[in-house]
Parts: sequence; C-alpha cells; structure tokens
Amino acid sequence: MRLPKFLTARSPVETLATYRRLAEAEGDIVELDVRGTEFVDPFGMTLLGEGLLQLTDFEQSVRVIGLDQQTGAYLHRMDVFDHVELVDSPLPPGRRRDRRDALSELKRIDGEEEAEAVASSLAEALIGTRAQGRPPKQDSMHADEHEHQMGIIQYVLSELLSNALSHAQRHGFRSRARVWTAAQYYPSSDKVRLAVADTGCGLLATLRGHPLLEAETHFAAISAALQPRVSCNRNLGVRADTVNQGIGLTTVHRIIDRSSGDMLVVTGDAYQRQRGGGMLRDNAAWQGVATAVEMRREALRSLRVPELLPLGDAVPPELRFE
Repeated sequence: MRLPKFLTARSPVETLATYRRLAEAEGDIVELDVRGTEFVDPFGMTLLGEGLLQLTDFEQSVRVIGLDQQTGAYLHRMDVFDHVELVDSPLPPGRRRDRRDALSELKRIDGEEEAEAVASSLAEALIGTRAQGRPPKQDSMHADEHEHQMGIIQYVLSELLSNALSHAQRHGFRSRARVWTAAQYYPSSDKVRLAVADTGCGLLATLRGHPLLEAETHFAAISAALQPRVSCNRNLGVRADTVNQGIGLTTVHRIIDRSSGDMLVVTGDAYQRQRGGGMLRDNAAWQGVATAVEMRREALRSLRVPELLPLGDAVPPELRFE
C-alpha cells in the first residue's frame, strides 16, 4: 500500500483512514510504499506505529519501498520501523546525531512506570535547550527559569500520559492498551508538535454515566472531556495516587488556547479541534483517544503553566512559580 502525501494532524481523516488500511492489510508480507510521502508529523507517526505493530501481532512482515528517500530515512530516524520486521529494506548509513532538544522519537508506553522517562524526553523536545542557538544575552530564559519551566511541562505531560494509560485500560482493555508518543520541533516556523495516542476504551466508555455527558456519542464525549476536571482521574477514581491531581486534557487545552496553538482530539468516529470538529468519514476511526497539539516554542517557553491548572494546590510546591 502507498502512504499518502501527508500523514498529519492537519488531515486527520486521511491519516486515520491510512491507519485502518494498514492495520487491516492482508498477506504474509505487506508492502509499504513511502516514495510519494512528503511529510509525516508526530500524529501520523503514532498512528503509523500502531498500525505496523498490529501487523506484527499477526506475524506479518513489512517491506518498505523508498526507504532511501528523505521521508523514509526520517521515519527510520524517528524509530517508526522499530516495531516491525523489515524485509529487503536496508537501514540508512551513518551515525545518529543526538537531537533530543528538537525531537522525541516514537515511543510506546505499556506501563505507568515508563511515563516519567517519556515525559522528560517529550518536555526536552518541546522546550529545547536554554540558549536555543541564540547569543546568551538574547536568551529569553535564564537557566533556573528554564529548568523550572521544564519541570512544569514534564509534570503536566507525566500526568497526561499516566492518565491516558489508566483510562485506556478500563472496561476490559488492560491487556491490549498502550500509549504512543512522539514530538518534533520545526525551527523554520518555531512550531512544536506533540502527539499522544492510546489504544484503549476511548472517551465515551470512560465517561459513560458522567453528568456532563450530554449524549451517547463520541463527539459529546470529547466535549465533556474538555470541561474542567473531567478528563483527569479526579472524577473517575482510576488511580488513588492521582485522584486529587486535576491534570488532564483540560490543562493541555488551556495551554494551547493561551498560546494561540491548535489541538486535535480524536476518539471513535469523532474529532474536535480548536476551531471546530465533527464526524470522521471514509471508514476513519480510532479505538482509543488520539491527541495532537501544535504551538510556537517561544509561546510555550513563556507560559506560566501553573496559572492554567484547575487546582493551584494540586501542584507540588517545588513546581510553583512564586
């Protein structure tokens, strides 16, 4: 099968339809043609990673066509193919450069104990190094402030990942729920993109019976989840150790809104973003919750994140701005 020109959060229907075609592909060897693919963002990587892993679950191998092209090499650099058996697909030569201040490769989280390390990797990719390539006098963040902001972002992401996994494992999905993450900084536009996608029960099953769920639809479930203190574990009582944290999609949504960024949330057959949403088509759907955010790095680096949290006393004292 041929990958489309773009696999991104900006074209969620096409990206999700591609994931479904890949996951449902038949044959002992599935051919994946990336020669016409020009751009894959973290959202596309997370869905591609899950689709490839499902092939592995059915003992199918993958032959990647066009891996020597720029996009194919980039997908390999982001570890998209680490979860499958590649056939006749030579790996790009050369030593991998350390780019942790600009990207976080595709990662799969199977247990809550992995969330903290992944959150640290994501935060570093989003915030970057303190100097960010600028002369020291022009740097907008002092070292202490940068480390503090890094800790705040890591805290929010750690809670988001832990909540995503614990929510996903409800309603009989514990043995097959996992969370995929990836992040990338694009210096030409100063944009950072982050994706978190779980393969669990989805928002509708999680929030069924909640007083803010206005209808038994996936779209209504997204709307309810974005209300304060709903998407976190506070009202759900999933994990005792985070029941009072109050960190969930709401906080991330506020961060994106304050920074004039964009946020996409997909679950089941529905999606919602900052400027509207609706129902998916073309057999596109996601069993679980997939979230993608985009914003300017400079805006993220200057945000006072604790002011956006639902409960000020939920933040550990060492992470507060005084």
